[in-house]
Amino acid sequence: MSFSIAVKERIARVVAEHFSTSEIVSVFTDANTPTNESLFAKWRIVLDAFSKMTDQEQGIPYIIEAFCHPLNFQDQQVREKLIKELNAILSYEDLEIKATDRTSKVCFNGKPIDSSVNVAHFKTPIDYVTEALSFFKNEYNKVRISGLSYEYSLGENSNSHVIENGREEYDEKLKAIKQLKDVGFITEYKIEPKAEGKNDYIDYVWDYAVCKIDDSKITQKEAPRATDAGVQNLTQKIIHEHTHHFENSIQEKDIDLNHKVEIVKIPELQIKNVEENTLKKGKKRIRLPKFNQTDWAKVTIRFLDERNVLITADKKELVPADFETLGFADDKRDKPNLAWTFFLGLAQNNGETKPLATPIPDSIKQQKKYLSDCLKTIFKNDTDPFYYSTETHIYKIKINLISPQLESRDKDEYGIQEHIKEIMTGVYEEKYENEE
Repeated sequence: MSFSIAVKERIARVVAEHFSTSEIVSVFTDANTPTNESLFAKWRIVLDAFSKMTDQEQGIPYIIEAFCHPLNFQDQQVREKLIKELNAILSYEDLEIKATDRTSKVCFNGKPIDSSVNVAHFKTPIDYVTEALSFFKNEYNKVRISGLSYEYSLGENSNSHVIENGREEYDEKLKAIKQLKDVGFITEYKIEPKAEGKNDYIDYVWDYAVCKIDDSKITQKEAPRATDAGVQNLTQKIIHEHTHHFENSIQEKDIDLNHKVEIVKIPELQIKNVEENTLKKGKKRIRLPKFNQTDWAKVTIRFLDERNVLITADKKELVPADFETLGFADDKRDKPNLAWTFFLGLAQNNGETKPLATPIPDSIKQQKKYLSDCLKTIFKNDTDPFYYSTETHIYKIKINLISPQLESRDKDEYGIQEHIKEIMTGVYEEKYENEE
């Protein structure tokens, strides 16, 4: 029993239709599964969380059962509608939700699946290698014919405008493919995108690594069947030979130019942090100001106006930049994004928010996270650039911010003062949920 990409994506969309962002995050948090709220679209948050599970065969049923619990619904007819929609999707995997007025259980061939709350956690690089090996073993065993090509799912197309916020899974899967190529298990591969959708409408584009393998490395001499022992032996070989070599080489360059990789239909394959001072958003490469690793207390950012700043850090005085060169442009609207608005609002409020609602609105969390990630990249500092007081419910930034001296509110050409007011007072959550 397994979950195909199409089934997981459809489950994610159904869940997104019935639950809010905070409810979705709460269910996954209870299941020890991290979520990435900066992905914005609720279905993408669910799909990304599924990908972080080391055992999806147990983890996904547990999540489904949690969402279908009767206490989540005031109107049980809504619950029945959710279960009916999910069962229509799960039928493609021979699964079914059997519900009572007290519980919901996902069943395979009529028997409840033994799901557990402790089945999900962050994957390690070796988890990704093992996952890829298991995929190729299972695909090979379906036909046991040498010389075939296999399509291994990487994730949403690397040129997608949303991949920037959730591409760790993509990069780790591609890294595993390259490791398997290095040890000779994969003999060649190329990246191919495929449009997904229905009724002639392209919903999204998904990337696959189309691979040819040396199946002799996971088969035993006495039988052509791929074995778990073969997979384990190959995994150990990869761990032994590549733990140091691969990590060191990745720090120097993301793509080994000695290995010829054919890229099909993609202008360029974007790998995270090809250059440490380069930020990628879709097809754009934004070259960030260069700084050495800098403590937050040694960073000062002076806002000249609502789009331009001067940065002092790492003994470099007055480095000029604007919202676009720092990675805060809203490309669809050609103006600063909401994270920049949040940043400017902090500068205008002595580096801190006003008291936030409890729980903190998802929109505030997302903008704070985006801002934090950008600052960490620019100043090569992995620590959180914010303080948070549980008593006052206030975010306070650790760097020094100097507010712009605006001559007139009428010069607010980007119309962001209203957004600042919304963000600083926490009233943006309802608007954000409606737009989503």
